[in-house]
Amino acid sequence: MAEGIGKALISDIVPAHQRGGAIGLIYTVAGFGQLFGSELAGATWSFTLSGTTLRMPFAIAAALALTAGVLLLFTTGARGLEAMA
Repeated sequence: MAEGIGKALISDIVPAHQRGGAIGLIYTVAGFGQLFGSELAGATWSFTLSGTTLRMPFAIAAALALTAGVLLLFTTGARGLEAMA
């Protein structure tokens, strides 16, 4: 479901003659992100968060998700909070 929405958003934002390149760029970046994420998870799998049984890849993912949530909250400002109500 999100893939179609992403393509529609790109189609609305990017001029018609650049849409193919923009969609290709988005998928290239996403592919490299998945490759990097898989490598990072594999490299840190044997480590645990100190004092717990939580594996390090999950701790890293939680920290990144929390950071993204905070950034989203601050970048949308009151406009984003009003839209959620």
